Amino acid sequence: MKRGVKVPSLERETKWHFVPKVKKGDKVTGGDIIGTVQETNLVEHKILVPPGISGEVKEVVAEGDYTVSDTILTLQSSGEEKELSMMHRWPARIPRPFKDKLEPREPLITGTRVLDAIFPMAKGGTAAIPGPFGSGKTVTLQSLTKWSEAKIVIYIGCGERGNEMTDTLTNFPKLKDPWTGRPVLERTILIANTSNMPVAAREASIYVGMTLAEYFRDQGYDTLLVADSTSRWAEALRDLGGRMEEMPAEEGYPSYLASRLAEYYERAGRVLTIGRPERFGSVTIASAVSPPGGDFTEPVTSITLRFVRVFWPLDVSLAQARHYPAINWIQGYSAYVDLVSEWWTKNVDPNWREYRDFMVRTLLREDELRQIVRLVGPESLSERDKLVLEVARIIKDAFLKQSAYDDVDAFSSPQKQVRIMRLIYLFNNWASELVGSGVQVRKIIERVTYLGDLMRAKSTIKNDELQKFDELEGKLKSLFDELKKGGVNLMQVAGIREYSNVNSIKGPLMVVQGVTDASYNEIVEVELGNGDRRTGLVVDSGMGVAIVQVFEGTSGISPRGTKVRFLGRGLEVKVSEEMLGRIFDPLGNPLDNGPRVIGGEKRNINGEPLNPAVREYPEEFIQTGISAIDGLNSLLRGQKLPIFSGSGYLRIS
Repeated sequence: MKRGVKVPSLERETKWHFVPKVKKGDKVTGGDIIGTVQETNLVEHKILVPPGISGEVKEVVAEGDYTVSDTILTLQSSGEEKELSMMHRWPARIPRPFKDKLEPREPLITGTRVLDAIFPMAKGGTAAIPGPFGSGKTVTLQSLTKWSEAKIVIYIGCGERGNEMTDTLTNFPKLKDPWTGRPVLERTILIANTSNMPVAAREASIYVGMTLAEYFRDQGYDTLLVADSTSRWAEALRDLGGRMEEMPAEEGYPSYLASRLAEYYERAGRVLTIGRPERFGSVTIASAVSPPGGDFTEPVTSITLRFVRVFWPLDVSLAQARHYPAINWIQGYSAYVDLVSEWWTKNVDPNWREYRDFMVRTLLREDELRQIVRLVGPESLSERDKLVLEVARIIKDAFLKQSAYDDVDAFSSPQKQVRIMRLIYLFNNWASELVGSGVQVRKIIERVTYLGDLMRAKSTIKNDELQKFDELEGKLKSLFDELKKGGVNLMQVAGIREYSNVNSIKGPLMVVQGVTDASYNEIVEVELGNGDRRTGLVVDSGMGVAIVQVFEGTSGISPRGTKVRFLGRGLEVKVSEEMLGRIFDPLGNPLDNGPRVIGGEKRNINGEPLNPAVREYPEEFIQTGISAIDGLNSLLRGQKLPIFSGSGYLRIS
């Protein structure tokens, strides 16, 4: 091909079957539909009067085959005739007009569970997908392009590597649209701008794609604009600014970078279009951002976050752990949750918002607990907190993790998504009831044999096999009902283990053999041969031996006929306002001949797990009346105050 050869963007020789929708003498204005062309099996192309043109139809061609440059309608406008064809031109940098911009309320279903359920996008919304190299930006964007519910998809490879665009061009014709069964390419427009093309072409590619999206929006279609990536587009602005000797701003980007990004994202939205008949359309934007080293504080990412309402941050640590899509559920957010909840409630499941909020709360709580575990270890967690960690693991593996290359798992319908959410929600509720009755989480997981089926449901149950979720729910419910009713050995499930092989007794200590799973500080119930019961605590264990300290002493205990029950929990005492003015022993038993404490709640004597995230710095001064303390070593409320002394000093005073 010689230099200077110009190829038209629209093929001028191909003929299309045109069906007129107006007749001679009709009054038309900008945006009116004057005819249609069945461009593909999925898209009926509506021929519009260009914005800003109006008049009376003087002549219109009959139904037939015409090229895009043939005159199909002659318009009498302001004393002159204007000829219209099946194409018209529009400046790419100028937004196309509309009647009114509306609030986005309908979700854009993508088939990707974390995007639809946790951080939903609305039709007409804006989203950014920032992430470092290797975190899965391109695969996520291509999944959006392949499976999203949008009628028209515009995919812009802005400064892409040539092999990625080649992969897209070769794979798309083979893919089937899950909504219609037709090839995805029949509703997709690809704008290929590779990294070796001129930077001016890269800078223009975003505007060209946006203008095409607005053009199909004006026809009444929901369009999705996918740009990969705006970082390379911003680099083109930087290169052009340098060549024009403009004053650079942060990191060399032009000072008008923020306004250009704002202009780009402001062209998204759901609108009432101009022209007749009345129709609604939308442009949804999902743009990748490539921050160097995953630094979200760099200019392009930080400026982008000012204008988008959905944030899908990609985490390289998740990608390295083979968790895809690698979207960080702690950093991400969506401002459309309240707006799209009504659609989910009305069309899919009235409890969708409850399921979604439960999953988000669990993931956030799990992140807090992991910080606690790093500080003080997992032994400090209560059984309910351990259940949170387990349910969060199920949410991540059974719901958030999704394979783009699995035929069943690549696309999840809204109904399938909700059914998985419901199963996880019910599992949590049923397991919480058992934990509340003293059952250990570890034992629940061991007994729930269908948990593996729940974890694999995303890839084993197809979108049209929802009845299998009913069967799985029934199995889980029957199993939990059996656990609650005592159909299995609840003593064992609850973590209570009974042993009779007391080896020896030394002072207050008792040595029990054959114990393999005793925990430090685990409470023990000792039953003597005559039926008397005492309480003890595990002070050491290992090598199949547990050493138990008996609080009431070992006097009268014989190794023969003594049963030792390990209760699977720490020592708990009841706390209540009834305890004020009373005298109790270390086990919480009354020593003043008063009644036992009935009200209140049980608390572990080892205290609750330390949670630095909810602690406040001590600030309130406590006046003791002791000048050496108040004046020199002030005591604050919530502060620790150890007092060291030798024998004979007045500590108690």
